[in-house]
Amino acid sequence: NNTIPSIINDTFKSIRLPPYRGRQDEDIDQWVEQAIKQYSHTADGELLKILPLVFRDNALTWFTTLGETKRSTLATWGGWKC
Repeated sequence: NNTIPSIINDTFKSIRLPPYRGRQDEDIDQWVEQAIKQYSHTADGELLKILPLVFRDNALTWFTTLGETKRSTLATWGGWKC
């Protein structure tokens, strides 16, 4: 099964990113910029897959309450813009 190694690989990659909690004192643009710099060698599609792995608190609640249709739009940076 090729899914398990992929999940493990994504999890290890996400460990290097600081968690994003969705607090008012956090700057999402700055956090995303840091993620892009840290993963400049990674394709956007791969980076976008691991971002939710570091969501906590409000950010995690937001992500888990999205419907499947909305989540499917998050495969590009354009889908992540509000």
